[in-house]
Order: sequence, then C-alpha cells, then structure tokens
Amino acid sequence: MTPALPALALLGAVALPDHVAGPGPLRVAVSGGVENLRPAATVHFGLVDWLAVYVDGVWHDQAPLLGAELRLAAGRDQRGLWFAHAFFEGHLRPVFDADVLSGADVGGGIGVVLRWHGLVARVDGGLTLGFEGPSAGIDERYVDQRGGLFGLQRGLLGYDLFEHLELALTSRLGIPVTPVRVESPTDDEFADRWDVRWGARATVRF
Repeated sequence: MTPALPALALLGAVALPDHVAGPGPLRVAVSGGVENLRPAATVHFGLVDWLAVYVDGVWHDQAPLLGAELRLAAGRDQRGLWFAHAFFEGHLRPVFDADVLSGADVGGGIGVVLRWHGLVARVDGGLTLGFEGPSAGIDERYVDQRGGLFGLQRGLLGYDLFEHLELALTSRLGIPVTPVRVESPTDDEFADRWDVRWGARATVRF
C-alpha cells in the first residue's frame, strides 16, 4: 500500500452533511428570505464531499452587505448524525453611488451539525474582525460598521421537505470583545452594543 492510500481513505471518511442547504458535491442550492426584516439571499455551491462555498447578500437601501464563506469538513460520527466543520468568511458593504466601502469584516471558526431524518440543526462559534470604512454609519450595531473584535455565534434550525426544499430559522450574534481603534467608544459603551441578526430562509436544491 502506498503512503497516499491511507490519506485518501481518511479524506474520504470526512464529509459535510448532505442536506438541501448542504447542498452536496456538485450540487447547487439557492436561498431566499429575510435577515432583520431585510431581503437576503444565498447561493450554495457543493464542490466535493468535504468542501462547500456560499455566496450571500443582504439588501440595504444605502449599502448592501455582500459576503462569501468557505466551509471545510472536519469529521463525523459513524452513524452520520453529527458532523464537524471549519468555516472562513468575509463581507464587504460597498456604497455604489460613492464608489467606496462602508465597511468590511473577516472571520472564522468551527461548528457542528446534527442531521436527523429531515431535521437540520447547526451551531457555529468563532471570531470576526470588523473594519470600519470611510463612509461607515449605516447602522452602528453591525460589525463592519464599528470595527473591532467580536465573538461570533451562528445558528440554524431547519427542516428538509422532499429532499429539495428546506425551511429554516437563522441567527447570528456578534458579541463585542474589544474595539480596534484608539478613538473607539469606551469599553463599556462598546460592550453594550451586540450585533444581533435573526432571519428565516427557504432553500431550493437543484
């Protein structure tokens, strides 16, 4: 047996969960819904068993939020119920009429997914770093509008219908850790303002 075969066998045992918003290798899914009552959409690309890419956007009349996420499988249990993954993400908030950025953020972390029959539950935890742009001020609650380091918690609770439709509730919490800029608010003022986002999505897999 060549040294490469054990590595290939191990890689083959690591996979992301296969559900509608997964969406599985060589498959695409499209989500539409709301986040904090603003229109939101995501396109999900399943590249291989252990790698998926997500491109998303949330509409704002002054500056929409555009982002992308890379998700890598980290392991699963033998029953195929629990899956672990690592994720890396970034967002930009361009102001199209001013040709500038209102803000940006980058982050990453780890998460677990429970896949049981049609039920899908995901919990992620990590860190995200915000960079306030030259025209920041759209909404000071958002990480990209304030700058600073935040603890990141994401969640999803959904249900798959007919293997092609998923309905889900989502959450995203940015918990302030520390401002980055010296002229930022005091620690107490900074810590009082969490980045809290709630949403709902319907996803169709092709």
